[in-house]
Amino acid sequence: MSDRRFIKLFILLVITFIIGCSGTVAAERDPEKSVTAIFAGGGFRNLQLVFNNLYGVIDTTAGYTGGLSENPVYVNYAGAGHVEAVKVVYIPGHINYKDLLDMYIKNIDPTDSEGQFTDRGPQYRTIIYWNNEDQRTTAEKVINNLKQSAVFEKPIVTEVKKAGVFYRAEEIHQDYAKKHPAEYESYLAGTGRKEFFMKIWGDAFNQDFS
Repeated sequence: MSDRRFIKLFILLVITFIIGCSGTVAAERDPEKSVTAIFAGGGFRNLQLVFNNLYGVIDTTAGYTGGLSENPVYVNYAGAGHVEAVKVVYIPGHINYKDLLDMYIKNIDPTDSEGQFTDRGPQYRTIIYWNNEDQRTTAEKVINNLKQSAVFEKPIVTEVKKAGVFYRAEEIHQDYAKKHPAEYESYLAGTGRKEFFMKIWGDAFNQDFS
């Protein structure tokens, strides 16, 4: 084979590879191939940061859910029974629902029925909202196994509920930790979250509750 023909063939192979990769990426980000999960557990700025760092998660949204009013806003959502929550859109081929649940459990205090750390009130309680039967059964299994694991001395109070309407929070709350790192770090330093997680999990941080 001449050098010229070899170069042409090489270029053709490279172009074909690039086109194939582009198609794969587009398919993986196709909304029709994605799944949605909703988690509540303290201020949504904490949970959104946790899920944003996971490979396979393609979008997260801070918002309100679980209450009686439509289109709640920050000044009145709690009074209407809503909780702060995060909607997570993910690609099952890259990360599964069980992985999301494990990360969620290890970033909350599932024994606190009145809030999370310095975020106090029913609007900050921990709830897993399921969107289909597979999510429901998986979430219930994880919570039941957590109860039997004796990791926590106090009873597990995290709820498992059917998802309802999710309302996007105001733009100022979206990706708050990323947009305001200094303010978030200052807030985080006084919550005791890091100390709590280290005390509970330590070397068992990767414990699986399947």
